[in-house]
Amino acid sequence: MDPLFESLRVLVIDDEPFIRQLITRLLRDMPVKEVQIANDGDEGLKKLRVQGDRIDLVILDLEMPTLNGFQVLKALRAGDVGHSDLPVIILTGHGEQQAIQAAVQLGIHGYVVKPMSGETLAKNIKRALTKGRIPVEALGR
Repeated sequence: MDPLFESLRVLVIDDEPFIRQLITRLLRDMPVKEVQIANDGDEGLKKLRVQGDRIDLVILDLEMPTLNGFQVLKALRAGDVGHSDLPVIILTGHGEQQAIQAAVQLGIHGYVVKPMSGETLAKNIKRALTKGRIPVEALGR
């Protein structure tokens, strides 16, 4: 058990029920203190507006109806919901360099391509919480 996870409160924003359940189970196995769920980007932003000070990390899908992950991330970084520095890990099926670059430029802390293991997710969470945002320079322009 990693003490870094013991007090961690995570918001998972993903429109796929199976993925939400899988991520929730992986997070509880770490174990994190609290897992909250949002079914899409719009619901995620609403939760961040109301409970943002009680969330330590966001795990965010990119492809969702209503508001996609890029739109959620832009709103978060613009301060539209407060907490513009909240760590965000992208969890998506998109491994294309263009999607990764766009997400890094918006200030993400990690990028995990589905399917993923609990170990991969835990490593990305630890990196996000201890090292901060992925630097744009890391893209190797």
